[in-house]
Amino acid sequence: MNRKLYISLFLLLQGLLATSQDLTVSISAPKVVRVGEQFRVTYSLNQDVSTFDPGGLDGFQVLGGPSTSSSSSIQIINGQVTQNKTISYSYILQAGKEGKYTIGPAVAKNKGKTAQSNTIAIEVVAGSAGNAGGTQNSNAGGNNQQQSKQETDIPNEQLFIKTIVSKRDVYQGEQIAATLKLYSKISVNGLENLEQSGYAGFYKEDIEVPPLRNLDRENINGEIYLTGILGKVLLTPQRNGELTIDPASIDVLMQQRVSNQPRSVFDEFFGSSYRTIRKRISSPAIKINVKPLPGSRPAGFEGAVGSYSLSSTIDKQEVKTNEAITLKLKISGTGNIKLLNDPAIDFPPSLEVYDPKVAVNATPGANGTTGSKTFEYLIIPRYAGEYTIPAVPFAYFDPATGSYKSLSTPAYAIKVDKGEDSSPTGVISGLTKEELQYVGQDIRFIKTSAGAWAPKGTSIYNNPSYYAAYVGSALLFLLLYVLRRKNILENADIARVRNRKASKIAIKRLKTAKSLMETDKQQAFTKRC
Repeated sequence: MNRKLYISLFLLLQGLLATSQDLTVSISAPKVVRVGEQFRVTYSLNQDVSTFDPGGLDGFQVLGGPSTSSSSSIQIINGQVTQNKTISYSYILQAGKEGKYTIGPAVAKNKGKTAQSNTIAIEVVAGSAGNAGGTQNSNAGGNNQQQSKQETDIPNEQLFIKTIVSKRDVYQGEQIAATLKLYSKISVNGLENLEQSGYAGFYKEDIEVPPLRNLDRENINGEIYLTGILGKVLLTPQRNGELTIDPASIDVLMQQRVSNQPRSVFDEFFGSSYRTIRKRISSPAIKINVKPLPGSRPAGFEGAVGSYSLSSTIDKQEVKTNEAITLKLKISGTGNIKLLNDPAIDFPPSLEVYDPKVAVNATPGANGTTGSKTFEYLIIPRYAGEYTIPAVPFAYFDPATGSYKSLSTPAYAIKVDKGEDSSPTGVISGLTKEELQYVGQDIRFIKTSAGAWAPKGTSIYNNPSYYAAYVGSALLFLLLYVLRRKNILENADIARVRNRKASKIAIKRLKTAKSLMETDKQQAFTKRC
């Protein structure tokens, strides 16, 4: 009974979750195929549907399908129920002739809901229907030694890596994206020991890329390669001249057939007719020409290169003494944001300004680092008056136009009234507030006298007493050392120490006996002796 109840509740819960989700459809297929090649197109849905239309498949022959499959899972975490369900429709297609074709969009309907998938472009290139990742097949009865040599000596044009840069001719400070990519016409079983390039003269930021689990098909000059991105970085040249991106290297693991015929049925069953081979490949070095920035740099330029905007805010403009004011400057845009220096602001000397709190919110991407850098200044006026925070200039070099651009913040007028609990401020007569002030007890008044002076040329080092004190101290130390050493040696002779103490004790007792004899105390005298 309980089992039936649990099953009913599970099915009810599954149905409620399915109806609460939005219907989605997506397509997956290879980007490049050869003429006559068979390939699979898969449509993925997140719930069961009543009707499904795969959309246009023009230009391809449908050899099979649709074949359906489904998978479902339910997770309950902290009382939160999540269901993941996938319904797949697969078709086997064959490319008819060269050209570029578009599949989709597919349309699915379920209980009044309609969803439409994305479209996917497939390029059909000339050539026989071969697999870009397939191994080389030899003719029956061929020479095994020749085949092994062909499979071991893999040509460089069939397996290689290279670094692709967005630009080779840039300005100093202009960012470029460098992508390390794998190209292969044979099956790849694994990748190991990746050594990234060296980037001397560049500031490097890593661009996040998804883990490489599958290789994509790509048309390179009419040839189909399996390709995958091994890494991507954003580089900012720090000096002009010719800079070099050093080679990267990686170990590629592949399966090699040992012989045409297995030695036994066990070899064929356990796959011992294949062995894993390893080949280390390297990318060529890349030269980057870095041009210096043009002259006549405007005011406010501190090396910013890219495209930026500038904004500023101030929380209060009328305050009392010792009341904090916050000024924020925000530089937003795309470029070498993380390398921007603090703006040079000419604050009035009457305002106490702390070092800015800097916050960077920027993400490196293929087009550069995009985000913002915020400078937050804490300002405390210590005494009353009216002050002006001047406009802050900011200039940057725009590589797209090859020119400098200038921005500026507005000036801010601040009125400061005397606070009720502010400490009294003493002002020295004859001087203005801007020249000399005594603010509470945190800043002491400058000394008005120079103190005691000594004639030029007189020094303690020229006084004989200075050297006599040094010599006397050394002699005293030596004397104490000798006495201490003598005492240690005397105490080390135990017999001598006992004899010396025995003599003192005997003399003391004889003196006592003599005094007893003189006082006619015969009994005490006899006992003492």
